[in-house]
Amino acid sequence: MNQLRTIITSVFCLLFITSVWAADSGDRIEWLKQEIMRQNKEIEVLTVQVKELQSDDQIEYPASISPEKIAEVEEWQERIKMKGYFLMRHEYQDDTSLAGKTPRNRQLFKVVLTMDAKVNEHVDMIFQLLAAGAAPNSSLLVYDDYFDSKDIYLDLAYIDWYLGDMFGWEKSDLRLWGGKMPIPFYRPQNSQLVLDTDVHPEGGALRYAHQFECVYLFANLGAFWVNEDEINADSGLWGAQVGVRNKLFSDSVTVTSGIAYFDFSNTSGEKTFFSDTNSYGNSYRTIGGKKYYIEDYDLIDIFNEYAFDVKGFPITVAVHGVINAAAEDDNKGWAASAGVGKLKKPGDWKAYYEYRYLEKDAVIGVFTDSNFNNTGTNGKGHIMAVFYQLARNTKVSSWLFINHKTLGHPDRGHRGLAGAVGTAGRAGLRRRV
Repeated sequence: MNQLRTIITSVFCLLFITSVWAADSGDRIEWLKQEIMRQNKEIEVLTVQVKELQSDDQIEYPASISPEKIAEVEEWQERIKMKGYFLMRHEYQDDTSLAGKTPRNRQLFKVVLTMDAKVNEHVDMIFQLLAAGAAPNSSLLVYDDYFDSKDIYLDLAYIDWYLGDMFGWEKSDLRLWGGKMPIPFYRPQNSQLVLDTDVHPEGGALRYAHQFECVYLFANLGAFWVNEDEINADSGLWGAQVGVRNKLFSDSVTVTSGIAYFDFSNTSGEKTFFSDTNSYGNSYRTIGGKKYYIEDYDLIDIFNEYAFDVKGFPITVAVHGVINAAAEDDNKGWAASAGVGKLKKPGDWKAYYEYRYLEKDAVIGVFTDSNFNNTGTNGKGHIMAVFYQLARNTKVSSWLFINHKTLGHPDRGHRGLAGAVGTAGRAGLRRRV
């Protein structure tokens, strides 16, 4: 502290001497003494405040706990990171496919709490709790049911095991995921043509990615349980994907291309997933008041994504297609999208547009985008959105959906307008008394 005081005092002396070089020395020296005394008092006050803040951030451990144990506890606290997210959304829906139904206004919300714990240099554990709806393709919960308490669900619970250095590669080149996880497959512009972002499959995935001299290569494998059946064969999802990313035209355009195969096993003849009274657009037969799938779903998924800048504005354009090789008819879907801008700091904005076409048996209806077509397949139409970074970790957005809900019936439409505000935060565990 004496050294700090000496340095600050010297700086003030130097500034003073420079500014009053030609002035009367006697009066100036007396003024300088008073100024130094004032600065010393301020330094003492600041020193006390710093010590108080430092003491607030320390735990007073009992004397019986060894220094080694204290160090171990504090190390674990440093390994755990927490983050949260809260979103409120208002939406308007006009579904003309349902006779006599009036337009609907409703308020929705979502609360997410995530913990990321670093077990060791190779393994992370991730857990996420969600106060929202139980549907697999939607995490939003409606303000409803007479002010009742809302349910909390286990939304994520998986390990992320870094394996790359075991084979002489970079540690992050090869990763193994196990548990209830985010979608492990690359999707152009986060496309929800096949799987909604809120779908969190359960099983295992192996992910490889490496930057070679001329190209970035990635590949993903996954095996997941969709439904365990005590009597009949289990329903599952097997997925494989390979893709490349390269820069063209003097590195001004980044192109990402890929192909994937998704096999939803033991689907034909099984009750429709999640709800046996709603097929979410897929073909079905009714037995005993319950709906059963007619088709199997073996999906071939291809995409191209192009990213570039125009006068400082980042632009991304993507084309995404899917075909169900197990069905003979109504088995195709595609989407074309464009995004302009990027959210990084307050004042930033982004605009998004997509046209989507999705036949009734192109994908599993309950797993596709929950907003498009009012959930499900057998529709086509436009998706438009605008995002604005309102403040740090806070953004607002507005969405417009103009869809034909039943292909071949242009009078059956769905129009939706949604506005949302979301805020997020991240922190480590703090050590306090």
